[in-house]
Amino acid sequence: GRSAMHIAARYDSHAVVRVLAQLDGDVELADTYGKTPAHYAAEMGNEAALRTLSRLGAALDVETDNGKTCAALAAANGHNNMLLLLHSLGADVDQRALNFAGRTPLHFAAGNGHLQCARTLLRLGADINATDTALNTPVLHAALNGRKDVVEALEEL
Repeated sequence: GRSAMHIAARYDSHAVVRVLAQLDGDVELADTYGKTPAHYAAEMGNEAALRTLSRLGAALDVETDNGKTCAALAAANGHNNMLLLLHSLGADVDQRALNFAGRTPLHFAAGNGHLQCARTLLRLGADINATDTALNTPVLHAALNGRKDVVEALEEL
């Protein structure tokens, strides 16, 4: 299950995150899916909560049980500013998922049609030629998901 810290991060209650940490709340506690409070903050685009969690020592490159990092969750959900924040906090925005078909955040952004996120990830150094375990690049992943606009934009780069 989720702890109060998970819920506070999910709903961007950075003040509650701070109070819970002062009461010995664990910023690294994983729920039944291996998601930490930082994963919830990144997934929902809650920048204030993520900033607070990072200041409290939360790891940002830890993978969930299905292999998604904070950057992968932000990219999959179209949270461009979260990707920029994660990068500024030192997170690896091009980390290959070990348990989720070897996909990078760029695979998730492209496959879900989040062109702005894909462009940001490329600007931050993501590898457009990275292949997942099925040998799909982010461009091919976008094509397989019917994201023609993303395919066309990425092929122009």
